[in-house]
Amino acid sequence: MAYNPWFEIVWVYDTDFEGRQFPLVYLANGLPGYVINQFIYDLLLRNTGHSKLELIVRSLCHLYAFTCAKYGTRHLSESESANLIADFIDAKEFGTDKYCIKRGERYDWLRYLGLNWEPLAHSSSAKKSTLMGYLRAITEFDRWQSAFHNTARLSPTEEVFLSAWQRFQDFKNREKWDMLIHLNNARSNKREIPDESIASKFKSNQKGNNYRSCPKAFPPHRIIELVENATTNPRDKLIILIMLGGSLRRAEPLHLFRDDVEGMDIMGQARIRLADPNTGMCEWADENGRNVCGTRAEYFEKHWRIVNSDLPRSHYFRNLAPRSELDRRNQGLHAGFKGMTFSAAEQVNPFLNTEFYQYDKNYVWWCDPRIGAYWYKLFEEYRKKYLNRNPYTNEFISLRHPWLFIKIENSAEYGMPLTISALKSVWRKIKKKLDINQRLSWHSLRHFFGYYCASVLNLTLEQTQVLMHHADITSTEIYYSPSGDRIRQAIVAAYLKTSESSKINSSPIFARVASIVFPPHWTNDQHEAWLYTCQMRSALDN
Repeated sequence: MAYNPWFEIVWVYDTDFEGRQFPLVYLANGLPGYVINQFIYDLLLRNTGHSKLELIVRSLCHLYAFTCAKYGTRHLSESESANLIADFIDAKEFGTDKYCIKRGERYDWLRYLGLNWEPLAHSSSAKKSTLMGYLRAITEFDRWQSAFHNTARLSPTEEVFLSAWQRFQDFKNREKWDMLIHLNNARSNKREIPDESIASKFKSNQKGNNYRSCPKAFPPHRIIELVENATTNPRDKLIILIMLGGSLRRAEPLHLFRDDVEGMDIMGQARIRLADPNTGMCEWADENGRNVCGTRAEYFEKHWRIVNSDLPRSHYFRNLAPRSELDRRNQGLHAGFKGMTFSAAEQVNPFLNTEFYQYDKNYVWWCDPRIGAYWYKLFEEYRKKYLNRNPYTNEFISLRHPWLFIKIENSAEYGMPLTISALKSVWRKIKKKLDINQRLSWHSLRHFFGYYCASVLNLTLEQTQVLMHHADITSTEIYYSPSGDRIRQAIVAAYLKTSESSKINSSPIFARVASIVFPPHWTNDQHEAWLYTCQMRSALDN
């Protein structure tokens, strides 16, 4: 973090916490902040993740800087303390000094703080999520400080007793997901809500934040345009295809290793292994050239730390680990992992031709073989053009990490692992190029997968659950969205089964339900050979 006159954050390593980094905060007087560092120590004891820890520390330090900028280091009066959080939120929302966008005498004080904060008000989605992150962090610290140091709350709360109707609705909503529902009657029928002066700023019905009418799935009729026209390099096409055709979440492609692409199956589809980034199994060659296997965490510990041992101790590649364990300070290498559930059916897939292992190997399910075939065709191009050599210098490269997707821009960061922030930037450019104004994110491609299974393939909810690696079928229900045409088709089909209408020709009625027309080049030689074999077998059977 850049130097400022109010605080400084120094990240240090400590063996008491398994060698992980933790922040040490120094305040305006040049001394360590006793209370905030005590709070950080408590967070470490609770195994708080890197990203959350960094967010909390940044939020509290920004609040401290705001307090020093506005009031100095003196004690605040009761009224100043009561309005501190609300004023802090105003400074974040509207900006300070030359960046301030709020007009009126009431907000003149924002122009003389010396903080130079840019406003969050320009982006409604970023404003809400960022400010709520600040509030959650401050509230958590506020509660801890009140409990451990018996101080007055900065963000007071009030207890609201729930009515019988509210308790009933809460009970009904919990039935599908709460494993402790049997303890419902033992719970307290009250909740805490933030003080109204702060909470009123973030009402869900705030103007411009109502997106209920926006579809969740990426428009099916624009999928080909998305892949072929919105992107110019094979890397971005690969990421798009594996999300819409393989149902991966935004961060999950960033966990894939280059060795996870194991070639093609008999249908010509790319065979891509999926595994937990920490406990998933993989194989590698040790120092003596012998093939060994272990968890991916062991892979980094026993292989990559040796490979990168010549790097300086402070280099972020010196202590590589699963990306779910890294923090954002490691060049933004952190990538979350929500988890996957693998079905036993994946181990008996006749198209995989997998050899026997002492552990399960799981792979991407493609919703259409043509998508998987085109993915592998693009992968060959990506590997030759970007993974094996730098196209800008024409030099062969040896990557210092195992991940599949890298930065391919002509810069000093060429070959670095692709980051979440880079993915966000790619998506912004895609939306701008396609002139998409709807609130669609990378996750809309996963929703397209659910739409394709329900409306084009006409798969059952249970089958779609397996393909999307969901543990609970209620999670699949969110993505399983049959189109109106498919629903009408099902109604007509049920009607035609009746005796009175059994002789009606249904083909003209079903003609409206159409699949997506993929371009002819969405294929490869193996897929063409498989199609030819299927056609020959069909001809012989007839």
